[in-house]
Amino acid sequence: MNRYRYFTEQGNQYVMKRRYGFALVISVILALCGIGGYVAHMPVVMWISAGVVVLFLVSMARESTVIDLAQREMVLTKGLFARKAVVPLDAILQFEMVRVTHTLITVNTSLNVWYRRDGKEKVAMVSNGFTKRAMQNVLNEIEEIIKHAGHPATV
Repeated sequence: MNRYRYFTEQGNQYVMKRRYGFALVISVILALCGIGGYVAHMPVVMWISAGVVVLFLVSMARESTVIDLAQREMVLTKGLFARKAVVPLDAILQFEMVRVTHTLITVNTSLNVWYRRDGKEKVAMVSNGFTKRAMQNVLNEIEEIIKHAGHPATV
């Protein structure tokens, strides 16, 4: 039985379940802008909003986070045109949580991983959402999975 809320176990891989909350809210807001453009007889606004919604949904469908314990790496794919970021578990330096607020309203919270590759420090996004608690829960599960792999979970 799977004991993780955000990940599913598939052999030696842990795949993050899709999180539709953040993407759904942004898509609905953009769709409402498109409907407003249609009602106000502004087809440019309608078509631009529709195009951005489609691009956003395709980007969301491409998004994936996989922790592969056999290869001892984390494979992160975020965004529409971004390449996969392969993060060796032994190269992880730290995790960071970044909150973006606008006039005292939190608009985004992202969980990032800092790692060292080719002598340089790099960063990759693991997950994003609205609340700090959800990102902390994702981080706790990632640390538990990494600790299960034999890596010190004090990253």
